[in-house]
Amino acid sequence: MPSPSRSRLSTIAVATLACTAGGMSAAVPSHADTTVSAGLSVPSEVSISSATVTADISGSEAPAGATYTIDWGDGVQSVTSDKDTPLTHTYTRVGGFGVTLKVTSSDDNDQQRVPVTVDPVGGAVAASATSLVDRSPITVTITPPSRLGTGESVTGYSVDLDCGAGQTSTYSISAGSDLSVTEPVHCIGKVLVSVQGTLNDGGHFWLDGPTLTVTAAQPVLHASVTVTAPHTVQVDLAGCSVDFAPSSYPMFSIDWGDGTSLKNDDLASASLHQSMPTHWYTTAGTKTVTIWIGDGVGPSATTTRTITLTDPAVTATVQPVAGADRYATGVLASQRAFPAAGSAGAVVLARGDQFADALTGIPLASYRHASLLVTPGGPGATLDPRVAAEIQRVLGPGTGKTVYLLGGTAALPQGIADYITKTLHYRVVRYAGTDRYATALIIAKTGLDNPGRIVAARGDDFADALTAGPLAADKLTDASGKPAAIVLTQGPAEKATVDPATAAYIRSKERTAGAVTAVGGGAWTALQQPAMYVAGAVTGIVGGDRYGTATAVANAWGTNTQNKYTIGLATGTGFADALTGGALTAHANGPLLLTDPAVLSPATANYLRAYGTSIATIDVFGGPTAIAPTVINAVYQQLSMPY
Repeated sequence: MPSPSRSRLSTIAVATLACTAGGMSAAVPSHADTTVSAGLSVPSEVSISSATVTADISGSEAPAGATYTIDWGDGVQSVTSDKDTPLTHTYTRVGGFGVTLKVTSSDDNDQQRVPVTVDPVGGAVAASATSLVDRSPITVTITPPSRLGTGESVTGYSVDLDCGAGQTSTYSISAGSDLSVTEPVHCIGKVLVSVQGTLNDGGHFWLDGPTLTVTAAQPVLHASVTVTAPHTVQVDLAGCSVDFAPSSYPMFSIDWGDGTSLKNDDLASASLHQSMPTHWYTTAGTKTVTIWIGDGVGPSATTTRTITLTDPAVTATVQPVAGADRYATGVLASQRAFPAAGSAGAVVLARGDQFADALTGIPLASYRHASLLVTPGGPGATLDPRVAAEIQRVLGPGTGKTVYLLGGTAALPQGIADYITKTLHYRVVRYAGTDRYATALIIAKTGLDNPGRIVAARGDDFADALTAGPLAADKLTDASGKPAAIVLTQGPAEKATVDPATAAYIRSKERTAGAVTAVGGGAWTALQQPAMYVAGAVTGIVGGDRYGTATAVANAWGTNTQNKYTIGLATGTGFADALTGGALTAHANGPLLLTDPAVLSPATANYLRAYGTSIATIDVFGGPTAIAPTVINAVYQQLSMPY
């Protein structure tokens, strides 16, 4: 039964007074103990057939002369001054009552309240089953009490199906009607059945029913796998359903049969076609797709589908270069460029989380026959272990080859340089200026040994400079074979500028006709300023946007069906894949194209359609989050369409 409640109404502190008479001290008589405490004990539950309740108040504490008043909760009170003689009361009604004892003395009072339930005679609750499956209907039948209080009758019943955790379903039944209700149970686990009866005098009584055991229904699995484009499938899960526990949610997993999978995704959105799972395979052939649905707690269902993928009728090979992140993608690009251990002449290492110092790295990597890798940068950064392993592989142990660091210690901390020299045992050369523009000039003059040709590109954004990298390395070499250096301008076309040091370097090259090329609208506008002219024309390569500029650059490779070339494709919204991928593309003597990550950019699509017969391989840099499978599908479509 519930714990008794107690409240202190007032407390009066009595001080002891002292007086002195004839040199003697005597205490003035007072109450020895004025503490009042109510102590009440009654049965918590009785039947209306024997509804006499005895209240024991002997546990109360009070001075002599205190009054003990019991309110029985039904409008009747009993008063006594003898706490040792129990008081009795007979209830005539069914329901719950609060019995309150109040103890009052001249100085203090206290009270205590204890609940008492008066039950009817008889009455029962039965269920048509005690074990059932979720959402199955169950019939609850009530047998009414055979005896109530004087003049009492039942006006209605409420049937509660309590699943716990605040999840309760309640159904009402009118008295005098068929005392049963049939409803589905909507929960999994233990369900407590109880009934509350309402009486004509406003009272209530309760009848306990059985405990039900409800198990989850078997999942319904409908799945179709459709080939939507070359190497691409889509899974339709419409009509699937999972009966899930309150602590879980309906989910699905797909094993694509190529070593990749989709784990514990939301089934609700997929089954409503809000998000249909799509997968792009790197190769053609027969694939087995395994689909699982469940909630991870109860029953689940699994099915398999077999599909056959064929290569489209195109001559170019589309192949991904995609790691788990940008650093792993860079390692894969390095392995593709230099498959033999120790075959690289050097390594160019740039910061992978910011592009400023990395923009001019592709021509340097080409000139030094180097692998271009990226690692996390900034204060406290350390060399990525995967990158460290690739440096050792591509340079070979004990060779003493050089690792070129792009940027100062704020970009690549000294700790990285020390690790390379002291632990990996390679030579380190750092190219670092006061800013990205100065760093670009140092790389041009020192790293590339001051080549005869240069490419100007915008330095406060990355796209134009990175697509210019393969151009500088392959198509703009000088008479001695050195790649063109990339120097950086500032700002877009509407406010393009050139810092004084860069301007002077550009003017020194303009004396030779055709030595200066501007890539992108920002650089082209900057080089059109009157102060920039000395002699000779500046070649401009400009598109409508970064994607158009990239294809305009790629036009320099022209059409060649006899000696087809490799092109790279990277997202135009992130620099890292385009940087390391651009180095691989430059190594293969091909151009780098850019695309929107979600939709194949129109300029890129037009280029593929126009030059498809000249392309041997398309390296796609980054995984499906970098370039969506729908973009790859569009690439295939453009390659197979006549121009």
